[in-house]
Amino acid sequence: MFDIEHTPDALRITMSPSFENIDRADDLCAQELDRRQVPVNMFAVRILLREAALNAVTHGCREAPEGQVRVALVFATDEIKLIVEDNGPGFVWENREAGFDVTGDGGRGLPLMKTYASQVTFNEAGNRVELSVRHELTPPVGCVI
Repeated sequence: MFDIEHTPDALRITMSPSFENIDRADDLCAQELDRRQVPVNMFAVRILLREAALNAVTHGCREAPEGQVRVALVFATDEIKLIVEDNGPGFVWENREAGFDVTGDGGRGLPLMKTYASQVTFNEAGNRVELSVRHELTPPVGCVI
């Protein structure tokens, strides 16, 4: 399953939990940001999307075929919000404040989110994360003001 909904202020994707669908969602969101010419750090948005979706697929849904992951890219005047939610039980995100271990098998998602997002917010259950990315204020190279 991979359902897409376009609205004037958002792109919403509902998908079954698979690595292939993470790739599809990432590509679709990048295309939408390009199409709308949103002045954000594309690398930051893409790493945030991939990390949040990977957590939802592997930890939230545990790759179960009946699982469901929802991704929303919401456009505001000065930022975008990337919202990723799964139908899993969630986790106690307050307990995940450990350091960043680049050599480990996991544990990089939350530190990367805190590095690249302007704001990171979890719901109480821990199965939904909202990541804000502010628009870049510097004009593109070659732009005359």
